[in-house]
Amino acid sequence: MSGMGSVRIRVEHALGRQEALSRIRRAADGLGAKGAAYVKSVEWSESGAVVAGDGFDGRFVVTDTDVTAEVELGWKLAFFPLKVQRDAEAWLRDLLR
Repeated sequence: MSGMGSVRIRVEHALGRQEALSRIRRAADGLGAKGAAYVKSVEWSESGAVVAGDGFDGRFVVTDTDVTAEVELGWKLAFFPLKVQRDAEAWLRDLLR
């Protein structure tokens, strides 16, 4: 996808890499049909994932102390970068408490 804008996300946590990644993966898997409407593919690795979806492409990395993500927005989301960033950060903060 040729991005029209990008968003950088960083959320700190105190869970350790394995637990944080496990929580993110369970939550993503739990989205089921709702998530499938937006997320087209996820390639998991030991340290994060590469995600492609309807209107975005991104990659996130989980470390022992934080989760960082770089998301390229397509035309559907290009006008809402702050909303995308705020919503993603809020979701991650809630998940990683």
